[in-house]
Parts: sequence; structure tokens; C-alpha cells
Amino acid sequence: AMDKAVAVAGQPLRPFAAIVRTAALLTRWARSVQRTDPAIEPDIDPEFDPAGDLAGDPAGDLAVGRAKATSYQVMQLAQLLAAAVDLTAVQLAAASAANGQVTPDPATLVAAISARAKQFDGDSALVALVDRLPVPGVELACAAGSDDVLAGLYAATYQRGAAPAQAQAQTQAPGTTRVGPVCAALWSVLAAQARLLSTAPPPTDPPAVGELGFTALRETIRGCTDERAVATVLHNVDRRSASVHLGIAAALPSRLKYLRIAGSNVSPLSLPPTELAYDGPRFTAVGLVAHGDSLPARTKLAGSDLANFSAFLSQRWRANDWMWGRLDAAKSTVDMITSPGRMRATSDNLRTVEQLVTSPMPRSADVPEGWSKELDAATAQLWSVHRNEVARELVEELDSVADGRLTTTKRLLVLRRQWEILTEELPIVLRSPLRPVQATESSTANVDDLPPTVSDAIDAYQRSPRAFGDVWGMRWSTALGIRTAYEFWAATRPTALWKRAARSPLKPLPMSILGSLLARNRGLLALALAFNFVLLPRLHGGGAWTVLVVGVVGTFALGKLYTTRNNRGRITPLERFGRLYQLGAALSFVVGATILTSSRLHHWLYGLPSDTVLTTFNRHLVNPYVLLSAATTFVSTALLWCWARWRWRLLAAASVGVVAAFWAVLSRMQHRPDASRWTLLGFAFASMAWAAVVALTLTTTIAHLAFRQNWRIAEFDRD
Repeated sequence: AMDKAVAVAGQPLRPFAAIVRTAALLTRWARSVQRTDPAIEPDIDPEFDPAGDLAGDPAGDLAVGRAKATSYQVMQLAQLLAAAVDLTAVQLAAASAANGQVTPDPATLVAAISARAKQFDGDSALVALVDRLPVPGVELACAAGSDDVLAGLYAATYQRGAAPAQAQAQTQAPGTTRVGPVCAALWSVLAAQARLLSTAPPPTDPPAVGELGFTALRETIRGCTDERAVATVLHNVDRRSASVHLGIAAALPSRLKYLRIAGSNVSPLSLPPTELAYDGPRFTAVGLVAHGDSLPARTKLAGSDLANFSAFLSQRWRANDWMWGRLDAAKSTVDMITSPGRMRATSDNLRTVEQLVTSPMPRSADVPEGWSKELDAATAQLWSVHRNEVARELVEELDSVADGRLTTTKRLLVLRRQWEILTEELPIVLRSPLRPVQATESSTANVDDLPPTVSDAIDAYQRSPRAFGDVWGMRWSTALGIRTAYEFWAATRPTALWKRAARSPLKPLPMSILGSLLARNRGLLALALAFNFVLLPRLHGGGAWTVLVVGVVGTFALGKLYTTRNNRGRITPLERFGRLYQLGAALSFVVGATILTSSRLHHWLYGLPSDTVLTTFNRHLVNPYVLLSAATTFVSTALLWCWARWRWRLLAAASVGVVAAFWAVLSRMQHRPDASRWTLLGFAFASMAWAAVVALTLTTTIAHLAFRQNWRIAEFDRD
């Protein structure tokens, strides 16, 4: 519909689209100037002096930065206006569709779009805004939230036939129609920015394939005598590139260049004293000290475990990763502002660096007073030690290679900024709860909760868990895993009834497997007890010894896994009483081997009197093995259910103990020759393996019911 309207009108209906494209072009030009050389050559018209003496002066940098900001805001403003004009076509198309028309009438569309464009182009409030560019970004940003696009921004009713714009805004871009005062003001602003940019040296790098070069444009604008001629050049450039932009209100395609904030940035806080000597706070723990030129992100980020999902487990870990994000960003920012050409070998720069490094630390009421005093003394000592080296680097800066330039200077600037970030972020990390906090718990913090100095705070931080391995086996982390298993099962519930029935036998698996692994050495002891005191006494001969060897190998492999070296270069610490759990597992295998070795002990434990009647229940069937099975499964379930509150642990353990005792008796009984089919069917499930199936199903059902009803079953209050 828009194409048909343009064909009927025979003239541009979107006056703001060309301004968008031109403003984007000038923004890219300003970026190119900043990357090439900040010095400006004021060798054109002597009366043209947009920023004073620009040659080799910081005012030149400011002028180019202001030109970039102005061009960018012109682009933003023109995009809003262009979108408001195009919205008219969308509204007409919707109205036509409601009336049964495929496309709106072109003549009607032309009239509506023209009226809308003139409405914006004649707004005196917009002209006043353009005269003030660049303005605070919030003035432009809040326009996007207005239904009428610009009404809430300018607080003025759009006027038709507004008064002419100021004299400086009368530069007219050539075209088939005469533009209004708003477009005239925008073109005038762009022409002024283009004239300023043309005073800069030409770019040294050739343009990339598919991108517009600025050398020819620069030379053409330098030959213009006034802003009207510059506007003509800019408009002609836009018309010549019509085959590329196709009339849309957007910038021409260009390569995206960005600065990456690398998680592997080496912080001066992590450098050993041999690399950077100072007496202030620094990291000393394994995994936080850099060796060489790299410090892997996984050694300092808590969220890098569990496929980068471990930060969801703890609020403290999320605060930790946010803190390191700011610390790494500080280094990337210093690398950018000290890039080649930005720092010159002058005494002013040396004084500037000194002021940045030794300025007093901001004092906050949220941290102890000793923090700022310690850091103020540390910055003074840091500067006294490295001042001469910084002065030498600034003198040699022009002759240094990119990789080795300003090494100490940048380290000092980064360290000063990172100390300041630590005073802001480290208290948040230390005060954030490690485990989940119940909604009823208080989260108020007090200054007295923090260590008296930054060095002490860093020591406390280094001792706190920062990896999943550090909390593996704790009750609260196991509870989170069990809850995750339940949520996974509930979230993957099929809609079809037959699919839900088909997957029901798998219901205990996610919670049982994940719970056993997360219980860590508790789970290892629980499985070892069940293996040696429930399964092994039922076996005899060579098969029993084979099963025992397999159990020993499997237990040893799990124990090795539970004490492995983590990705932070240190042994994963054991949970509380972890060594006792491992010792208990080993002793259970010693007892199991003793039972197999001693036939008398094995007969006393598992054997039955010769006159025992197996077809009916009697007291002889309740032998020591039944009692041992019930007690063992009770203890094992209590260990595996370490994640639950004690009442729920008692319920689950007692239930499993009863199931184990029942099946220990049932598995020894026999049916009569004349037994009914139902009795035969019941004895088909007499194996102790079915006791394990029933126990898993029963405990999983209890956990699922509690989670589904939002009962407080999980234990998050204790580690």
C-alpha cells in the first residue's frame, strides 16, 4: 500500500526517513574519527569555529563526541517521527481490512500520510527541541512509552501551520517538495555536524566491503561554503544509495564492532606479589590467584558449574558473579580509555593518574569505617611504590608496542577502581544467604555483620563456598535437587492419559537417582549398608563373592568421585561427617565379607530351624535377618532423606523399614500345592527385589504429594 501511495503521489511521503539514514551515517563517521585520531584540523573557513582551537587539544575530542551524540539523537528523534508517520498507513490498512478491502485507497493513503507528516513537520515544540540537541537521553527514551509517540514527550498539541523556525534552522535539503521547519532544523543540525567532522583527518583504514567510505564525502564537504551546500551533499549521498536502503528509515548495513568484557580478565587483585607489589587487600586462595596471563572464568564464577546453571541455587552465588562482572568490566573499561592515542606523555597525565589512584575512597555507612581507612592507606602506598614506573611508561607511551604499553599504569587504575567496587559489592556477597531463605525469615543487615577490614572480608569471602562441590552433600542443596526432580517430572507431564500411565513406572527414577547422588557420602553409606546387610546375606558361594567384589569396586569409584579435584584446581571439600560416612561404608563391607566367610554367623543370621513351617506365618520366620533388614533400611532411608524435615524422615524411614521386614518374611515363605490363583499371583512378587520397588514407589509418592500440596517437607534451615 505504501509503494502504491508513493507511485500515485510522485513525491517523497516520508521526509524523516532520509534524516534517519543520514544521521546514522554521520554517527558512524564520528566513530571512525574517534578510532583514527582525536586531533582535529581547523584549516577550513576561518570563521567556522564550532569548538574553539581543535588541533591537538582535548576540546577536539569533546567536539567530535558531541557531534556523534547529536547525530545519534537526531537519528533517534527522526526514527520516532518516521514510525509515527508509517503508523498512519498501518491504521488505514487495518480499517480497510475491516471494511473488506485488501489495501486502502492510494489517494486516501497519500492524503493521510501527508497530513500526518505535515503535522509533525510543523511543530514548533519540536524545532525548539532540535535547537537544544544533544539533550539528556531520557527525554527521547520516554517518547517510546507514549501511545501517541511524541505527545507525552513534548507536552504540546501538534499544530498545523506553525510559525517559521528560527533562522539557523532554515537550511533546506533539496528535493521535490519544500520541507517544513522541523525537517529544516534537523537537516541544519546534520549539516553542522558534517562540517565539523570534515575537519578531522581522513580515515586510515579502507572501508569494509559493502560499507560507505568517508574520504570522498569528507573532501566534498570541505569544499562547501555554507551549511546549505553541505545539506545538499548529504541529501545527494542518500539519494545515490537508494538501491541499498530502499527508502526504509534505518541505517545502512555496517559491521558491528564491540568491546567484549572477558570473564578471563586478570584482575590486579589476583596477581601474586611477584607480579605487582603492594600492601593492600588481594586474593590469595587457590583458584583466585592468576598464574601467567590468564585467570579462567570458571575459577571465580560460582555459576559456571552444572552447565552454567549453578548460580540459580544460591543468592550469594548470583551476587558473586555480579561482583566479578563489575570487576572484569573495570579492566575492560581501563583498557579502552588507555588505548593508543588517548594518553599523551605530559605532566598533566601523570597528575591525572595520581589523582585517580590516590583520591579518597567513597565512604559508606553500610560498611565499617576501617574499610575506607585501609584502602586510603593502600592507595597511597601503591602510588609511592609505582609512581616512577608510571611516569616512565607515560614518557615511552608513543614508542611502546600495543601489547606491552602502560602495563603498570593500567594495573594501578584497574586496582584502584576494583577496590572501590569491592567496597560496594563484597558486603552484598557476604550478606546474601547461601541457602534458600524462607519468606518469613528476616533479611536485614547490619554493619557489625561485616569484618572490620577489607582484607578480613576477602578472607571470609575466600572461605565461603563458591562452587557446587563446596555445598555438595549439604542438606539444603540435596533438598533443592529433590525439588528440581519433582518439578521436572511435573513439568513433563503428558496430556494424554495413556502416556501418563505408560511413564508411571519411571516415576521413582529421577528423584531416587538424583537424591542418591546429591546425598553424597550419606548416600554412599546408605547404599553400602543395604548392600551388605540386606542383599549379601541372601547370597552364598562364588556368586556372593563376585557380587561383593562388584560392590567394593562400585563403592570405591563413587568415593573417588565424591572427593575429586574440582575445576577450581582444589579438592572438593567433604560435607560434614563425610569422612565418617566413608569409613562406615568401608566397615560395612568388612562386616559383609565376615558374614560370607563365617558359615556359623551366616546361618545364625539368615538360617531357619529345620522344622520351620514355610506355608504359614510363624515366629520362626521372624529371624535376625528380618530385624536386621528392617533396621538397615530404616537407617539407610533416614540417610537418603537427609534433605527432609525430621518428621518426614521418620515417616519415610519407618515405612521402608516395615516394607523391608514384610518382604524379608514373605520371601522365605512358600505356597501350598493347592493354593488359589490369587495366592500364586501374590507369591510371584515375593522376591526382595519387589521390596526395593515398593519402597522407592512409596517414598517417591510421599515426596510428590508433599511438594504438590506445598507442605513444608524440605529442610533448608540446616547444612
